[in-house]
Formats: sequence, structure tokens, C-alpha cells
Amino acid sequence: MVSLVSVATVLPGVLGIITGRLADTQSNKRGWLVGLKFIQAMLYMVLAQLITSKQVGLL
Repeated sequence: MVSLVSVATVLPGVLGIITGRLADTQSNKRGWLVGLKFIQAMLYMVLAQLITSKQVGLL
């Protein structure tokens, strides 16, 4: 569980490079960045549900 949280902490920084590059190529940059942040928030909620439900088999 600790390693999963560590990955979830580092992953947004790594993906920030990709999402930033993607946002630079889009005409509606604000919309894309807001959408990607909502997706990131949903992924954090899924992660929280996995940790609280103790689904060790998924890890």
C-alpha cells in the first residue's frame, strides 16, 4: 500500500510533462488542463477507494 501511494505521489509530476506538452499544442488550453485535472482527481478517488477497501489482490 505504501508503494502504491508513493507511485501516486510521483506520477502526477511525471505526467505533468506530458500533459503540459499536450496542452501547448491545443487551441483551448484552459479546457484541456481543467479536464485533465478532473481526470487526475477521479483517479485519486479510485486510489483512495482501493486503499480503504483493502483490495490487496489488486496490488
